[in-house]
Amino acid sequence: MVSSAEVYGEVRPEAMPITEDQPLAPPTPYAASKAAAEMVGLQAWLGQGLEVVRARPFNHIGPGQGPGFVVPDFAAQIVKAARGELDRVSTGNLGTQRDITDVRDVARAYRLLLAHGEPGHVYNVCRREPVPVSYLLRRLMELAGIDVPVWTDPALVRPVDVPVHVGDAGRLTRLCAWGPQVPLEQTLRDILARLGG
Repeated sequence: MVSSAEVYGEVRPEAMPITEDQPLAPPTPYAASKAAAEMVGLQAWLGQGLEVVRARPFNHIGPGQGPGFVVPDFAAQIVKAARGELDRVSTGNLGTQRDITDVRDVARAYRLLLAHGEPGHVYNVCRREPVPVSYLLRRLMELAGIDVPVWTDPALVRPVDVPVHVGDAGRLTRLCAWGPQVPLEQTLRDILARLGG
């Protein structure tokens, strides 16, 4: 089952990178729903022998990701700005840092876990590198060859926003020899290209 690293909530800096042993502290309804689904999956294994393997992906992005997520929203605005259709980019909180992996690497991790994951266990899927959201915006603009003003839209600022989230995928790596292969730069280029940028 696919859960989310959101279940960890805010973690003290000394406890990062976050391992699977970190206590769950879901700060949002979405995170709480993922934590609850994990418990149902674990109960299905312990109580009924259903071979449930839990994956906890951190943030992942890639070409084709729909609107409503930070990077495709940035990229869509940047492509419009490059065409002269927008004169600024609207953002939420740019002060956060996230552990970001290309969705193609995440899908590969899921396939490996289907084949080799140990039932009842949970595996982080992440890169172990904090990336400032502000960097993602700046680099997308650089790749598109534009520089437009940035406006923080209060409507896009989340009421609960964990400042830094960095994970440790060591358990997955040891089990499956998994590691991210697609560089962040390539992911950003592919996202812009998919949008016509």
